[in-house]
Amino acid sequence: MHEVIIALGTNTDHKPNMDKAVCMLGDIITGMRQSRRLWTTPIDMTCDMFMNMIVSGSCALELEDLYSAIKNIEKKCGRNHDDKKKHIVKIDIDILKYDKRKEHPADWEREYIKTLIKEI
Repeated sequence: MHEVIIALGTNTDHKPNMDKAVCMLGDIITGMRQSRRLWTTPIDMTCDMFMNMIVSGSCALELEDLYSAIKNIEKKCGRNHDDKKKHIVKIDIDILKYDKRKEHPADWEREYIKTLIKEI
């Protein structure tokens, strides 16, 4: 089993999109812990507020398979290329940590990540 920390964010249909993504993540992450959901202002885009949260737990998938599973969850939640151009983010899911390997180093510096990670 691999220890993972995953960040989620959405700027539209906040609660339903987040609920659906968390539910699907629960199928691949055991012992899942969740931070609270935190409203944040958009970074580098003009759009509605974001709802963000962090989940952590254990996962049997290898890193590449986890990335594929996450991309599949994003698609099932309605994420598509056309929306991205319009700054619509139905769901964005990023692996922050996989065992001892840290991913997305810039995200670790964001205040909301620092705040939420303490909650898991």
